[in-house]
Amino acid sequence: MSKRNRSPSWDREEGDSPAAKRRRNRFELHSPPRSQRRSPSPQRDYRRYDRNERRYHGRRDRDYRRDDRHRRHHRDDDYNRRKRHSYPHHKRYDEDLRSEEYPHGFGEEDRQIRKENYHLRQNPRKIKKCSSLERLLLEDAPQKEYYARKNELRTTNHWGQRKLLLSEIEFLTEYGERSKTVVYAGAAPGSKNEYLANLFPDHKFIFVDPNPFHEKLIAAAEQNPNIILINAFFTDETALKYKDDHVLFISDIRTADNKVMDEEKVEDTIVADNRMQMSWHLKMEPEASMLKFRLPWGKGTTKYLSGYHGDAKIYLPVWGRQSTTETRLVAIGNATYDYDNTKYEEQCFFFNTIMRCDYYEHDVDVNQVPGLCHCYDCAAEIHILKQWARKFKDAWFSTDSEPTEEEITAHVTRMCQRLNIECATSGNRDLSIIIGHGQEWFTPKLFDPEAGVVIDVGRRTPAISTTNDYTRKERGPELNEDLFQDKD
Repeated sequence: MSKRNRSPSWDREEGDSPAAKRRRNRFELHSPPRSQRRSPSPQRDYRRYDRNERRYHGRRDRDYRRDDRHRRHHRDDDYNRRKRHSYPHHKRYDEDLRSEEYPHGFGEEDRQIRKENYHLRQNPRKIKKCSSLERLLLEDAPQKEYYARKNELRTTNHWGQRKLLLSEIEFLTEYGERSKTVVYAGAAPGSKNEYLANLFPDHKFIFVDPNPFHEKLIAAAEQNPNIILINAFFTDETALKYKDDHVLFISDIRTADNKVMDEEKVEDTIVADNRMQMSWHLKMEPEASMLKFRLPWGKGTTKYLSGYHGDAKIYLPVWGRQSTTETRLVAIGNATYDYDNTKYEEQCFFFNTIMRCDYYEHDVDVNQVPGLCHCYDCAAEIHILKQWARKFKDAWFSTDSEPTEEEITAHVTRMCQRLNIECATSGNRDLSIIIGHGQEWFTPKLFDPEAGVVIDVGRRTPAISTTNDYTRKERGPELNEDLFQDKD
């Protein structure tokens, strides 16, 4: 055999290295039909041929051999790159700061802002510097027409427990003086609820949920008489029980789950959840209620408790999902409002894609809290914690004098660090870790309030609709026909 036609040493049957064997096996498994093999050279083509897309994926042997000369100088970098991409739903973003993924053309200042503030990098326009922070979804809030954000860069962070805790702190800071008893529906597992109770030691918390509570909260309830756990469904009878107690009501119920339901069923279940929350609010007559609020998708209007009358408000989410339309409705009294479903959806879409990714000033040192930057979520967290620190200074400030702004900022920094511990299910997370869209935190469940049972469905595949077109039918008008018969 001539030297020219002789196969390289790594291709011989004897003396093959483990890496060469792996490459050859990969070639034999994924090679295209012989009629479509395109490499006439003695070097084998290790690219995987995709019969559906009719194209090759991967690299040829000469690409591997070319890189082998340089790889020994960059083994650590190569290892870190492979390790990062092996966890698509759980990555630390500061590893990506050297990349050039963020858009250009907005000037050097904008480029530097994106590099130093990772959560802003998805903003499609020139980043706007904002001196004030709007926490409410106003009636005339700007809108943006919705479109599916498929394959679009998403750099905002989702942290469910942190989102929930901050909304509770904000609600009790502003409305906590109205009552010292808090009734909470849908509170399990509630690992962070002990910390919530410690922030408001003068309040009595009644946590109600059919799911099991976290062992940390159970241990706290045994030591703290102001924490009461009720392992049962919240019903109309439960609401009537507290009618004359002038309580504060918090609801975080969700019986819809897209992991085990098709889209139509999810939307119908959300309407049913809204109906239950409204029924409890009207029967209990609390001093104020903070309800999970999400309108059904599609055209039409929904008659529901008003967030635009008197002291009622709709709060924008903090650390919500990257395309969330879930807000927090603080309802007071029985006033209602006809919400435009499409308008609400487009207002939330503007918030998620534009407003959430602008630059907001704050005075907390971002180097003290890993992952903290100047995005909306980071600035809103600092704003909420500062409100609490100013109002309840006796809980953390020992002297009789007023704390200075520097002392308040220092304490808020410590609180941000503490939230990393209290809100992490694993006890090991900070704001620099981005959780992807498909992450599953809890086992999917189906709820049957009438039978009083919770069905654990594991990881069952969601039902597929038999119709090809998802109509987004109007679900709003029939939501509350009979709830107001005794209230008018």
